[in-house]
Amino acid sequence: MSLGSAPEEKLLEQIRYLRQLGIPFDSSELGVGRGHRLRYGFDHLVETYLALVGLRRGVRPKNIAGFLVGDRKTLRRYYRQTYLEAPEGALEAEWVKSRGRAVPRLEPERWLRLHDRYAERGKIEFLRSDEVTDPRDMMSMVERYPGEAARLLVPLTRLVLEVVAWAKEAPETRPGPQ
Repeated sequence: MSLGSAPEEKLLEQIRYLRQLGIPFDSSELGVGRGHRLRYGFDHLVETYLALVGLRRGVRPKNIAGFLVGDRKTLRRYYRQTYLEAPEGALEAEWVKSRGRAVPRLEPERWLRLHDRYAERGKIEFLRSDEVTDPRDMMSMVERYPGEAARLLVPLTRLVLEVVAWAKEAPETRPGPQ
């Protein structure tokens, strides 16, 4: 989640808080009591990273939990599909570990549009590059509609590739005191 660097305490606190909201584990995936280690799989990593991106963009934690927990099955299927559609060799590309310094134009690229609770169209929309309304807004990761609040655009393809590339290099943590 910290993209190859040591996690800051703020990040760890955000992840703990997200877990209280049901992100990325539902109650059937959690053990009971102390000593049950949490193992993050692909879906858990992507969901947590997506939630952290939302927090960094100013989305309220309660809204993030509503998006991600409410549509969890659909979203997880979409995460996997996005990963499988990634271009050949994308995990080894230079931009993947640039920590946002390089922004590629991928084809195909998938996006998520997160709506607030007042939006007409629902909570989450899945988009392809050609469905993003204005390329200039694409770089700021929001879309603006007349008379409405901005809608957060999340570059899902890039997000999935980044989190998988960094996770492959993460060391295994052993149980017990370190």
